[in-house]
Amino acid sequence: MRCESDHGIFVTIRNGYRIYLAVYVDDLLVMGQREEDIAEVKYLLKNRYQMKDLEVARRFLGMDIEYENGSIKFHLKQYLSALLERHGMLDCNPVSTPMDPSVRLVPGMDGDGDRDGFAHVKEYQQIVGELQFASLVARPDISCAVGTLSQFGTKPTSTHLAAAKRVLRYLKGTVDMGIVYSPPPGDLFRCGLGRRSGDQKIKNWLRRDDE
Repeated sequence: MRCESDHGIFVTIRNGYRIYLAVYVDDLLVMGQREEDIAEVKYLLKNRYQMKDLEVARRFLGMDIEYENGSIKFHLKQYLSALLERHGMLDCNPVSTPMDPSVRLVPGMDGDGDRDGFAHVKEYQQIVGELQFASLVARPDISCAVGTLSQFGTKPTSTHLAAAKRVLRYLKGTVDMGIVYSPPPGDLFRCGLGRRSGDQKIKNWLRRDDE
């Protein structure tokens, strides 16, 4: 059954337990409470589609995945490191906040070119777009900054670009931060990952602390 709020999520019930399938292009994420139910769903899918069963997942759709003591952490260390390098910020000095509260950002006007200097539009839009991805996936702490920067994509000035690069400097110092899900003790939750094409084999198993 397809989820009404997200058409990329499917829910089915096997042996009284729910199984969730998240589909993105040719990547499948299968989640459930019992290993045998996940195996049954994957068996049915394999019989209908050409698929590969994958091993332990460390990356999925740009996210880094870590497991420790029954918890699961999503972060973007590899993505952010590549982002910093791409914009020449790999060796920058980190800052403690994504935005400077003393700097007021206003829309760039035609007369601002002499005073403030206009930034390269494509460079600015690329940085903001990449930051938007990070904020949506595993870095909600920069959401406010990204929302503010997104308002100035048409005529960004050097001040706007400096503000965007400040977010990069903040990420430089917090590159290991992410979202951690720590389940309550008592039962088992497993997460299987599949792909319909490709060579890398990935499969996730997430266990409770008392497992």
